[in-house]
Amino acid sequence: HAQGGKVTLEQFYGTMTTQYALGVDVFTSYFSKQLLDAPAYARYNHAVGRIDRIMGGGKHAAEVAVYYPIETIQADTIPHGSEQIYSWMHKNPLATACWNSVRDSMNVLLDRQIDFDFLDAEALEKARMGNGQFTVPGGESFRVLVVPYCLDTPRLTSILERLRAHGVTILRLGDTESPARLPEEIDAVVTPAIRLNNTPQILSLCRDHDDGRSILLVNTTPEEVHAPAQIPFSDTATLYDPLTEERNTISAQDFSVTLPPYGAKILIL
Repeated sequence: HAQGGKVTLEQFYGTMTTQYALGVDVFTSYFSKQLLDAPAYARYNHAVGRIDRIMGGGKHAAEVAVYYPIETIQADTIPHGSEQIYSWMHKNPLATACWNSVRDSMNVLLDRQIDFDFLDAEALEKARMGNGQFTVPGGESFRVLVVPYCLDTPRLTSILERLRAHGVTILRLGDTESPARLPEEIDAVVTPAIRLNNTPQILSLCRDHDDGRSILLVNTTPEEVHAPAQIPFSDTATLYDPLTEERNTISAQDFSVTLPPYGAKILIL
């Protein structure tokens, strides 16, 4: 869903690529037909198509999962009248602490390009476990589970006991504990698809295909971003700009990536 008033092509494009990096790949645009001229719309549509041609399908490559603690919110939620849940939550210390922990964990991981999936109790109960990892029905495998602050229900306790028994790393947060430690502890267990030096402005999405791996990098800010980078598991890569179709072969072990304002590039391995 992309909606707004008067925006530039770059802002329009950045809205879509930000969502794509976070896992959205079906779009409904509510922007006006008169927002951009025909050539600008053509550039946008072609770029979206190029991104999905490369990034679509395959398997999401993320070895980190974050527990989705819906039971904690459900346990003490009594909505009434026209009051909305978000205006109510600040009155409930448990729900507020849970939500703050989820939000802060998510932001810390995204700022360090540590991609992840949210998984609820049902997905975790259905997972196959062994050799220090677990695989959910969709086929994605994980080696780390981050558990934000939440109620310690019997169901969750049983899940965590099973995961630990199979060698899965559990990183659990207390009610006032900052998630700032998470990146370092995750780095000790899994190797990221890409390493960027202190660039919280950039989002990343990695997908594995039969013929290789592709990594989408998105600049979420109105300023150009320049970052040293390293891809641990490859010697060379192609750096591709979906908007301009420019391609460059780079040394994956030591290179720099420059993203224009709201821009995106794809690394093809």
